[in-house]
Amino acid sequence: MYFKGRISFIVEGRIRGGRTRRITLGQHPTMTVAEAKELAREKLLQMQKGEDPVESRKKEEAREQALGKTVGAVFESYLAVHQVSV
Repeated sequence: MYFKGRISFIVEGRIRGGRTRRITLGQHPTMTVAEAKELAREKLLQMQKGEDPVESRKKEEAREQALGKTVGAVFESYLAVHQVSV
């Protein structure tokens, strides 16, 4: 059998007290069915606790990006924005 397109794993659930969220977990064959099921359980558990998995991931990525910057890089960004020459 030949498929035209991609096979994607998704999970959909309602965040406690909030909105419904549909999340793409991954694509086959990069992710196995067993891996997709485990990840789906984790995402659904987060939603049951009232956490938004998408917002949690965005916050974590922003935190990692902020922690990855050096003081020198932050200072250079400040100087560039405020057009101060040293």
